[in-house]
This record gives sequence, C-alpha cells and structure tokens, in this order.
Amino acid sequence: RPDPSTGEWHPAPFDVSSVDNMRRLVEHSSVPGHIYPLSLLCYEVMPPPQQVEKQIGERRTISFHGVGLSVAPELNFNELTAGCET
Repeated sequence: RPDPSTGEWHPAPFDVSSVDNMRRLVEHSSVPGHIYPLSLLCYEVMPPPQQVEKQIGERRTISFHGVGLSVAPELNFNELTAGCET
C-alpha cells in the first residue's frame, strides 16, 4: 500500500512467523517442497483500501491494467542458515 501521507510505495513489514510457517510445512510434507520469494504488483487492477480492514464486504473497485510479477531464486533454509549457531 502507498504511504497515506506521501503517496510513495513501500514494502509491507517482513513477517517472520509467516516465513517460518511455510518452512515448517515444507519440512514436514510427504513430498519435496520449494520456497520462492514472490512479489506481485496489481494495485491498478484492484486497489486495496487505504487501511487494512478485516471486515467482510469492504468495497473494491476493479479495472483493467497491467500487473508486475517478480520471482526470485529458490530459498534453501539449510544453506541460508549454515553460518548461524542458533
């Protein structure tokens, strides 16, 4: 979401618990799993409300516009944490 005071875009805060939950799901799965960082820009198609709302039925306006998608290389938890002691 854009900053309400400046209108500039900024990433959402990093949510460690979400990433850790995905790692746990992959590790405990009966089939191999893969984790890829993904970024999607679709603000012009269906902009979110100015504030985060948890109510059902919030009004959304839909339009036609291009989107941006970026996928980074796969994350391997064991390789990323090899140098960490805890």
